[in-house]
Amino acid sequence: MMRRWQVLFSLCAAVLSFASAGVAQPASVGAPTIVNARTVTFAGPPQIPGLSAAWAIGTEKGPGPYLLLVQLKKGAKIPPHYHPDPRIMTVSSGKLAVGFGDSINESTMIVVSSGDSFLVPANVPHYSQARDGDVEYQECGQSPTGTVFIERR
Repeated sequence: MMRRWQVLFSLCAAVLSFASAGVAQPASVGAPTIVNARTVTFAGPPQIPGLSAAWAIGTEKGPGPYLLLVQLKKGAKIPPHYHPDPRIMTVSSGKLAVGFGDSINESTMIVVSSGDSFLVPANVPHYSQARDGDVEYQECGQSPTGTVFIERR
């Protein structure tokens, strides 16, 4: 039986290969990238208490695939925002409440449990919350990327 991380890696690899179809690839492929989870450095923006993240593979500026590790403390909320690239998100531990749209509507949020994945298409506004406890999840996609927060009206 494949371990969960092997399945997640395969899923991310499949989407990234699809997303990069038609994009020029380097003439030679570099060495595999191994990431020791104990060596990544998490940091968080002060405007979103309880959020911390670490670029495990790649960077926001790219080019190329990336893997972003995210930690949310119980009660932390990420306000509505979007990204220029599609992202696959996989919950590693806990339960993540996710909503879609440019304003928060807690009654329509979907709970994504540990081991579950979901795709957020490019430029689709979404938001999330760690309602019941701490949550860890990862996001993979193709750089360059970024995050655009939607201003409240």
